[in-house]
Amino acid sequence: MNNIIKFALLTGCRLNEILNVQWKYINFQDRIINIFNKEDFKTKTGNQRQIPVSDELFKLLNEILGQNPNGNILNMFDPEKYIFSLRYGTRMRIDFVSKEF
Repeated sequence: MNNIIKFALLTGCRLNEILNVQWKYINFQDRIINIFNKEDFKTKTGNQRQIPVSDELFKLLNEILGQNPNGNILNMFDPEKYIFSLRYGTRMRIDFVSKEF
């Protein structure tokens, strides 16, 4: 839960945006996070957003990637997975995060 709060503070994203970010939307080379509309998710304005990745956010993303319990980062890095997910890659719901908070 701490990582969600850090991510929110470092990006300015809304909770629903945070929970819908998949690894494939992060461009590590250009240090940009893309927030897209999807079938089951729309941004507040309906527009795509690009968020710059600061050094601190870059460090946080790498820490999240390194939290693989199997010790194999390649198994964890599936571009389709959500950055913040429940066990087995299931996307978190807003009400789950609100209750935990």
